[in-house]
Amino acid sequence: MELGTGLIFGAVAARFGFDIVVAAYLVLAGGLVALAAIDLEHHTLPNRILYPVAGAVLALLTVAAVVDDRWGSLLRAGAGAALAFGSLFLIWFVYPKGMGFGDVRLAGLIGLGIGWLGLRQVAVGLFLGFLIGAVVGIVLVVAAGKSRKTRIPFGPFMALGALIAVLWGQDLVRLWLGSA
Repeated sequence: MELGTGLIFGAVAARFGFDIVVAAYLVLAGGLVALAAIDLEHHTLPNRILYPVAGAVLALLTVAAVVDDRWGSLLRAGAGAALAFGSLFLIWFVYPKGMGFGDVRLAGLIGLGIGWLGLRQVAVGLFLGFLIGAVVGIVLVVAAGKSRKTRIPFGPFMALGALIAVLWGQDLVRLWLGSA
């Protein structure tokens, strides 16, 4: 776990370099790793971790916006949080047995972090979380004999999709839109 977190921190540092926003993404990455591990083990995304991580990420993004005059990026981060939260809230509202409300709150955190980079990257991050979760779910049903009703924590897949979007989201958006 520690080695993986260190590798993720190294990748985030390499991605953002000396940009002041790197602090926000290191906190986001650390929070996502912790939340994913807890969700895997206990099938819960505790607010006592999620909310402080969200608050710290918001504070650090705000500092970055002040220092570098990137208010548009901060506004996109807020829009990303609202869109991601709203999208998963709608899914949860329509079919509450399909996911826990912690996943909805986690989507807000993910949207906040990725939204700074762009709203298309938010879509990529959420899509990848659903895609990875679906693939793993199908493999568990086919290969491990699990049933469709087996509860699988969704937070780790959301976290993985978010980290991929943070690190390579811009490239994936260009590839997706055919302008690579």
